Amino acid sequence: MHHYTVSTSENKLVSDYANMSIPETMNLNVIEFYELYRDAFLYNNMSSDEGNKRLEDAWILEQSKPDKSALKELKKEVINNGR
Repeated sequence: MHHYTVSTSENKLVSDYANMSIPETMNLNVIEFYELYRDAFLYNNMSSDEGNKRLEDAWILEQSKPDKSALKELKKEVINNGR
């Protein structure tokens, strides 16, 4: 463990993704910055199996409606297997 924190890590992520300097990222308005930050985060995660799994898990957690057909199938499976 270390005792230091990085105060420009979000800017570094945007900088690398958008091919901009860190000072240039600091001049973006908040909407532009966070749009690029979101895209950079997604792009970086999409480049690995682990990142894709993390994104899939996050998507599942964002869903607000249950998948009723999947729940019915699961219920049938549980009943048929005697669990």
